[in-house]
Amino acid sequence: KVGNYMTIKLLGIAGSARNKSGSSYALEQALLAAKEIDADVTTQFISLRGKKISMCMHCDSCVKHKSLCCIKDDFQQVQQAFLEADGYIFSTPVYNMTPTPVFHAFMSRIRPTLMVYPGHFTGKVGGGICVGGGRNSGQEMTLLSFQNFFYSYEILSCGGSLHEPAGAALYSVDGSFDGAKNDIQGIESARRLGKRIAQTAAILKYGRTFLEDSGKVIYHTKGWWD
Repeated sequence: KVGNYMTIKLLGIAGSARNKSGSSYALEQALLAAKEIDADVTTQFISLRGKKISMCMHCDSCVKHKSLCCIKDDFQQVQQAFLEADGYIFSTPVYNMTPTPVFHAFMSRIRPTLMVYPGHFTGKVGGGICVGGGRNSGQEMTLLSFQNFFYSYEILSCGGSLHEPAGAALYSVDGSFDGAKNDIQGIESARRLGKRIAQTAAILKYGRTFLEDSGKVIYHTKGWWD
């Protein structure tokens, strides 16, 4: 029953400003690999390239009104897909040992969902991919930014395998798209990450649904802000 009727939705978000991006290619490979597991997996790819997403202004309108973000821009397009997904794969080039500015802006704007949908992200899983121009040019620090985001929103942070415990880190030899594509080990690490995210999302969703169908409530949001 579980294997037939439940779909696992994975959302991949690419943060590169380039039209032809190595980090986007790695993400596409991860999403393809995710569909290879023995479960009903659907994937969606969203690029933040060209989107107008302002950073959080910390106006606290969401806190005062228990509402979603009052800033109206392209963020809402991504937010809906983010709310519907069971698992997430973030991908970005390395900018000063961190994700791209637009990715930072996107992550900052997720905050209001906690006021409107407390507990919504528990039981969801996320992982990261990044591409650096040098062998040691901030890849793990960039992945740490993604991990910290997941921790902040009760999303289980997940690596790929023993080879990429923090996420998939590619080395483009500063060759942009071609460099990342030619990093065979890096692409394989992205594929392993994609499968691991899909596997974990399936286990979490199937398990939670089984418990709920059995009349068991294991997560309570009453007094969540106390």
